Amino acid sequence: MKIGIFGGRFDPIHVGHLINMVEIKEEFSLDKILFLVSYSPPHKGVEADFQKRVEMIRLSIRDDHYFEVSEIERDIEGPSYTVKVLEKMKSIYPEDQFFFIMGSDEIKIIHTWFKYRELFSLARVIVMRRPGNLDYRTEFDVMEASNSLIDLSSSEIRKRIKKGKSIRYMVPDRVREYIERNHLYR
Repeated sequence: MKIGIFGGRFDPIHVGHLINMVEIKEEFSLDKILFLVSYSPPHKGVEADFQKRVEMIRLSIRDDHYFEVSEIERDIEGPSYTVKVLEKMKSIYPEDQFFFIMGSDEIKIIHTWFKYRELFSLARVIVMRRPGNLDYRTEFDVMEASNSLIDLSSSEIRKRIKKGKSIRYMVPDRVREYIERNHLYR
């Protein structure tokens, strides 16, 4: 199978993530996409705990058979380095081909990642276009996505919640209701 791996904090997941993953799944004929939830991200913190972020993804994708959530990072000791996660996934899915999906903002700083060169031997890399980060260069062989540019971020959503503003249509309704019910990001 051709498996796309889309990692992130998803704090919270939003419609931009979902729309772009549908587009990338179709553009690259992927069989499924795993939403890889960061457990202990080495570069950034999180506000909602791991299980709540996993649950928000489950609520978002429960009607899409080609999307799955992966909790694999919870079982990896130490920081959630992408290379460690991909090595673990290769041992679980030895026959499958991996496509690691990253933003054009992240490929610019890939040299700061732990053992970043090894990532390219473990998976093909798909670079997803991000608003304000369309111009990048890399020495690596990557596949460029032609996804929609959706100027929406999880940090913007968290700020809106803190200010008491609406996040309707920015996240799936089930996620918005979950955030409200659990008093997240206040």
